[in-house]
Amino acid sequence: MTHLPPLTTKRISIYSDGSSGGSAKGAIGWGWIVTDWEDILGTGSGAEPTGTNNAAELQGAIDGLKFIVDRGLHHHNVIELVSDSTYTLGIANGEFDPQKNLERASEIRALAILTKAHCRWIKGHSGDAFNDKADELAKFARDKLSPDKGIRRRHRRRELRRQKRAIVKAYKRGDIYREPLKS
Repeated sequence: MTHLPPLTTKRISIYSDGSSGGSAKGAIGWGWIVTDWEDILGTGSGAEPTGTNNAAELQGAIDGLKFIVDRGLHHHNVIELVSDSTYTLGIANGEFDPQKNLERASEIRALAILTKAHCRWIKGHSGDAFNDKADELAKFARDKLSPDKGIRRRHRRRELRRQKRAIVKAYKRGDIYREPLKS
């Protein structure tokens, strides 16, 4: 009989953020970071030419949750969705009944149920390294669609890769606080 090694439960945190130009007529961007508190498992960002900040916040969380599901990380692990958006967290945990962004709201709620994600609010721009980096990714992605920034596309991609590498390096150096797993 083959013996399997015991399963270890880790806390996997998804930090997500969204960014907009302040009106529904401008570009929006989102960013996310997934960590198991030993390593950064993934980062990502995206943008759309128009939208609201709430739509960007939701999409950042959706993309982070999809990353978890696509890799099967929600099996045997505790999943935590961390955001500075009470709107996003309220929809994810079923406390809010959205009137707008219905498709995204339905998707994030389904993903939160599937992954059994716990939601944790964090104050934006409060010095939390992961939240600040997710914010940087969101703003950078948004600015890629803003023609007035004057940065050529090649330089934008290079800067995004540089930012993602900087997140990983800061984490490995210990500059990013590693919260202990609570049982």
